[in-house]
Amino acid sequence: MATLVAKTRAITHSTTNETSNDQVIEFLNDGTAFVISHIPKELLRPYSSETSFTSSTGIASNNNVILGVRRGNYEAMKVDKSEAGWLESSSGSYMIPTNEFPKWYERNGTIFLKPNPTTSTAGFMDSIIMPTLTSASASVLGNLEHIVIDQASGYDYKALGSYYANSARTEIGLANTEIGKAITEIGLANAEIDKMAAQTALADAELDEAAVNVDANVDTATAAIATACGRINTAVQLANAEFDKCTTLLSLGEADSEGEVNTALAAIVTELAELPTIADTMHTEMAKVVVEIAEAISLTDSTSSDILTALTGLNAAIDQYTAASGDPSVFGNETLYLTATPAIAKVKTALDSAIAYIDTDADAWQTDEDSEMLDGAIKMARSQIEVANAQLSEFTAIVQTLQSSIQGWATEIKSRIEFVNSKATVWNGILAGVQGYGNEIQTKIAIANGYANEAKTRLEQAGTKREESKSRIELGMAYLQEANTAIAETQAYVNEVDARLKQVQAQIAIAQGYIGTATSYMNAAQGYIATANGYHQNAAGYIQTAQGYIGSVNQYYVEGDKMFNKATQEVETYIKNSSEMITVQAGSK
Repeated sequence: MATLVAKTRAITHSTTNETSNDQVIEFLNDGTAFVISHIPKELLRPYSSETSFTSSTGIASNNNVILGVRRGNYEAMKVDKSEAGWLESSSGSYMIPTNEFPKWYERNGTIFLKPNPTTSTAGFMDSIIMPTLTSASASVLGNLEHIVIDQASGYDYKALGSYYANSARTEIGLANTEIGKAITEIGLANAEIDKMAAQTALADAELDEAAVNVDANVDTATAAIATACGRINTAVQLANAEFDKCTTLLSLGEADSEGEVNTALAAIVTELAELPTIADTMHTEMAKVVVEIAEAISLTDSTSSDILTALTGLNAAIDQYTAASGDPSVFGNETLYLTATPAIAKVKTALDSAIAYIDTDADAWQTDEDSEMLDGAIKMARSQIEVANAQLSEFTAIVQTLQSSIQGWATEIKSRIEFVNSKATVWNGILAGVQGYGNEIQTKIAIANGYANEAKTRLEQAGTKREESKSRIELGMAYLQEANTAIAETQAYVNEVDARLKQVQAQIAIAQGYIGTATSYMNAAQGYIATANGYHQNAAGYIQTAQGYIGSVNQYYVEGDKMFNKATQEVETYIKNSSEMITVQAGSK
């Protein structure tokens, strides 16, 4: 046969994790007391027993329900203990009991019978002995057992409600702890973002300085190179013209040296004829350098470059992290991210409110057994938890949006700077080629000078025509010297451009270092934010569990009230049916 504990749990489906067997036994004892206290004594006689006693000092009632007391075969009348003195034979009172009309009273848990019982005329106490129930008890009060179990089930349901209310309180406490951890992580992320903003500002300053170097110095040098290249071309053409004139003059001079001079002049012309092509190539290559540098300038210019645009975007995103106001403003002002909307502290405030509703209001109404007010308190707690969830979700979305924006701009800056570096590689290669062309021009001019010296030596042996040719050659050599000077000047400007561009590259490298450091700070901040998000998710899980518990609390309290009402109705039905049966039996007699 199933035990009373098992019968009770079959209704409530409770487990020993939720309510112990000792608790259920207590509920069954309370249910037994409920039945005995609510059913008229005359209907309880089938469940009573008599205990005899002969002592004048009475018999202990043991908190049993006393249905009646008799002396021998005569039923005794119950009187108040205040009349005890008048019941003694020496009192002379008219209330003195007799053998046929005995009286009894109860004082301090003891039943006294007057006249005193004797061995020949014993007293009898008819009572309902409160059963001592254990986990092994399988029955109680016969046909009234189902009422006892229903009442005990009501108590068990209420205990389940209390258990899950405490569980919800625990879960919300855990959620609060996780939110506290998340706030700590966000504070750490805020510190990293401040560092990132400082590094970004340093990178911005370096790039601005690099842009100034390109604008003020490299542009001037490249323009000067173009001018010098033009002068080289002009001087070489003038020298070529003078040497051509020498050929004409020599055709009129002496035959003995004419061949050698003509050969030297022809060689000079050949060398010089190649110089314009080389100079033009050099000029063309420098134009390519200018194009590459111009593209780099467009990327690094301090007023409208792509890098500046990306830096501005990055700063704007960081400002949204660290600004003291604005929309959204997350970390810049502690009062904002602790009190604004959405704010992480508002999650904690809502959870504190939910705990307060459960700890104070729900506990109070549970004690008063007011299910309607209890249900209202639980609904208020649930609404506060929903507010916490909404605040938590919105705050997380803002943080993730700002993270994505910062990461995007940082990636853009990095790609732009890498593009500038690739441009530098290109223009360095072209500049090396330009230097090679300059060296080639100098070599050819040196060769031409050698032929000119030979022609000069030959001409020194000739007459007037040769003197004129000599002056022409000297003039041509002067032009070549001018070209050589222009080449040296060009080379100086090329060196200056190279130095300036190396300085720009160094500044860009420094900026890259700052951006790399800023990126590491951002990664650290993202790590803290990721950790905070993990705490948020843990808190959301605890909150969700608490919501489930709170729903169970309401359900169990309602079910408990139903069982109490059912037990009360069953008592009333039993009393009605039993009273009608007694009436019918009395009528038949």
